[in-house]
Amino acid sequence: MHTPDHGIKENFFRFAGRLNRRRYLLRSLLLFVLTLALCAAIVAVIAAQAFDPTHPEPGEFEITGEMSAALGGLLLLFIPITVSGNMLMIRRLHDLSMSGCYILLQFIPFLTPALMLYLFCKKGTAGENAYGADPCAAALTPDTAAPLPAPAAAGVFDTAAPAGDAADEMPALGASSMADAAPLRFFTRTGRLDRGGFAMIIGTFIGLWGLITWLEDALLLAPIYLLSAGLLRESTPAFWVLSISVFGLTLLCGLFILPLLSIPAALRRLHDIGRSAFFILPLALSSIGIIVFGVGASLMSNGLIGFARIGRGAASPEEGAVVLGMFVVGSLIVTVIVLFLCIYGGWLFLKKGAPAENAHGAPPAPAAPFSLRAAYLSAAGTIDRDTFILRGLIAVAASLALCKMIDSLIITPLGMIATGLELIPYGVDDYISLLLITLAPLGALPLVLRRLRAIGRSGAEAFFVFAALLPYPIVCVPIARVLGLLQDNAFLHGGDPQVLFDMLTVTPTSGSIAVAAFAFVCGVASVVGIVRLLRR
Repeated sequence: MHTPDHGIKENFFRFAGRLNRRRYLLRSLLLFVLTLALCAAIVAVIAAQAFDPTHPEPGEFEITGEMSAALGGLLLLFIPITVSGNMLMIRRLHDLSMSGCYILLQFIPFLTPALMLYLFCKKGTAGENAYGADPCAAALTPDTAAPLPAPAAAGVFDTAAPAGDAADEMPALGASSMADAAPLRFFTRTGRLDRGGFAMIIGTFIGLWGLITWLEDALLLAPIYLLSAGLLRESTPAFWVLSISVFGLTLLCGLFILPLLSIPAALRRLHDIGRSAFFILPLALSSIGIIVFGVGASLMSNGLIGFARIGRGAASPEEGAVVLGMFVVGSLIVTVIVLFLCIYGGWLFLKKGAPAENAHGAPPAPAAPFSLRAAYLSAAGTIDRDTFILRGLIAVAASLALCKMIDSLIITPLGMIATGLELIPYGVDDYISLLLITLAPLGALPLVLRRLRAIGRSGAEAFFVFAALLPYPIVCVPIARVLGLLQDNAFLHGGDPQVLFDMLTVTPTSGSIAVAAFAFVCGVASVVGIVRLLRR
């Protein structure tokens, strides 16, 4: 029988146990109201500054120090709301016999709306499961309350197999797919793949993109700087053109190639839900869809620029009609594509597989007990190559998501408060944010230590694997200076633009060339260390 929650802590800040649809909806609605209240307070602070009659130039918007500190304080209040929302989501997932680590699906683009709709509408598992008693059962009194089963206490970190054989239960994330993905069957088109295995493969591809971006910065930017500074006549244009080209190539790799790489896994997922290969067509055409999305976004931005020109009286009524048409068409294109991706992605990720054997084979193997602590956070023992690749890329993807969340929820608000109160100069918070994001690959450190032990190497060799991180404390300094300058009111209101241009100018010195050469050597050392980890 279910034990009711008492107090704010048990209602909003506990991840053990289960939560049914009604309670999840009501508590999420309360958090939503609090979020709206905070947003209204932020708008009020901004409006008070923008329409301050005592301002020397009414109507001119300027972020003062006091305003920055006030906004930072309000943003900090989003921390308990975000933490509580995630804990409620974990308990709702438990009610569906799903591991709490399925909350990572919210970091996959366009999937969050589908996940929330699924949690709001899907009926929980009837009866007791591995995460606790049925929350719809009669409540226990304090005198008769029984403790929750052991797996529920482990909560988000353990993905034990649910009890019973309910056909609607979802495999624990990663558990059922470990045996399936052990030989790295990422590109096999035959057979079936459950929801957990599909999520693991997509997470692996996201981690691969993050790793490629990291290695690109380590291996290519330093040679570009050395090439521009030493061999080309115009160093500044050459450096920025080549750097932006490399960044664009990486972006295209993520937007075009990675969705295509996921087609075999998506095909097996379709097999699991009894659908034909015809339904893979939207994913196969994803590259075209991204191009159309870019066109729609471009039309929207051009429309907004046109509206600004009309507001200044710099455009005729005929031009206004064209601008309005561009904005409407672009908005419709973007809206349709986003809605389609949300629906298609949610259906592919969350649709329950056929419980019986179908034309594509038997159902995937049931979930086995699986501890995330032991799998990802422990440096004890050894690990084989295929499992290391799978878990390592997932660890990188999860670390990137966690670092970005810490940056947006903690570092950015604290930086606004500190700079607003003149406790630190502009750019220091940007430096911390940049450093945090670049250090995200360290999330795979426990797996690297286990892999080194498996191939008979010393754990000290992990230093070479992460050697590409060494130059970042130096490289992030000029970037943070530029970002800090763009936040400085003294520069934004009457500052000399030449100061910014001077910062963006590539001026080779012995120190900068030495740093670039050091960064390139460290990048090569990381590549060699990673290749060594991948040998059989």
